[in-house]
Amino acid sequence: MHKPSVAELRPVVHPAGVKDRRSGEHWAGRLYMREISLRCDRYLVNTRITPNQLTYVMTLCGVLAAPALLVPGIWGPSSGW
Repeated sequence: MHKPSVAELRPVVHPAGVKDRRSGEHWAGRLYMREISLRCDRYLVNTRITPNQLTYVMTLCGVLAAPALLVPGIWGPSSGW
């Protein structure tokens, strides 16, 4: 199967009016969910990966990345807390 173009995916993934509505989406959410994810979808649409599987992988990445916040020195010298 061919890899669909962004122009082919956009009307399916983001129907008219979705990006224009004021739903309280944060700017980073709009960037990620509406622009970056659309480009990733091009590569995933013809694979056997399901949306739920991708959600589980992304959740696992977030949980595994959380301990990085506990490493001393990442944010500079101790703030004295």
